[in-house]
Amino acid sequence: PFPLDSIYEFKYNQNNIELGFEGIWLKNPGKLIYRYKLHGLEEQWIYTNKSETVNYNNLNPGNYTFMVQVKNEEDVWSDPTGYSFIILTPIWKRWWFWALVLTAGALSVYSLVKYRLRALQRENLLLERRVKERTSQIEKQSKIIERKNIELEQLSLVASKTDNVVLILDANGKLEYINESFVKLNKMTIDQLTKTYGETIYELSNNPNITEIVNEAVKNKRSVNYESLNKKVISDTEIWESSTLTPLFDEDGTLKKIIIIDTDVSERKKQEQIITQKNKDITDSISYARKIQHAILPNDGLIKSHLPHSFVLYMTKDIVSGDFYWFSHLDGFSIIAAVDCTGQ
Repeated sequence: PFPLDSIYEFKYNQNNIELGFEGIWLKNPGKLIYRYKLHGLEEQWIYTNKSETVNYNNLNPGNYTFMVQVKNEEDVWSDPTGYSFIILTPIWKRWWFWALVLTAGALSVYSLVKYRLRALQRENLLLERRVKERTSQIEKQSKIIERKNIELEQLSLVASKTDNVVLILDANGKLEYINESFVKLNKMTIDQLTKTYGETIYELSNNPNITEIVNEAVKNKRSVNYESLNKKVISDTEIWESSTLTPLFDEDGTLKKIIIIDTDVSERKKQEQIITQKNKDITDSISYARKIQHAILPNDGLIKSHLPHSFVLYMTKDIVSGDFYWFSHLDGFSIIAAVDCTGQ
């Protein structure tokens, strides 16, 4: 549907062309013979004995001329009639487009390489700075660790004088020393302890996560606090112990000793259990009060039956709200109230 006098260029996707032709010979129109071809696509004439419509689909970009002739029964051919048109080449098939693409690609690769080089240079500078900072930190930490090792060694000398339980282990966690407080508390010497329960802290400890605790302390080179319920040694009473596990390292950073200091925190644990139970009782009471409160609130279905386009947004700050709402329908009137309690 294009006027032939104004349209002769088509876009690359307007490449399905339909052309119709017909000859006029009043003397004997049934004896007409036609021939046609599309220059740019077909080399030979195509003959037919009737007028028709010719379809050319998916034509490639280029210049085309459709030629058609008609012959009567006297073997006289008409002059060729033609229609020339152009199917334009899409932009991505033109040489200058690919030249631009290649140029842009080369510039992009060049820019990326330059950017990566600058980024690597920045990363190298940052890495060097971090290495220097880390080296300085390690030197400071080494000095601190060294001082702590000296302090802990001195502490081990007076461990027998403290009321706290003190245990000294070797680098593999094997028990080497227990102080008098441990013996008095557990009524068991080091030989009796190791023969009964084992030689390492992994066998002796009442904490099921002792392996992870030791690994964390050694890895981070710092003390770790943990709590344990002592049921293994003391059978008639329960003792909660708060323990501080400290690894000791030599100047080369090699693990040398492990010191554990235990403190009896049973009384604090009892108070925590009492507080936990009281909190549970209070929370249970408040939750029961919430059930009672919701039981006396008007039913949503009752409100909607009288006020169908209404809704109630009732969001309590905590478990129980200090406010409530009320609804009633009397003599054709709906009464709804939002009540703000005084809190007394």
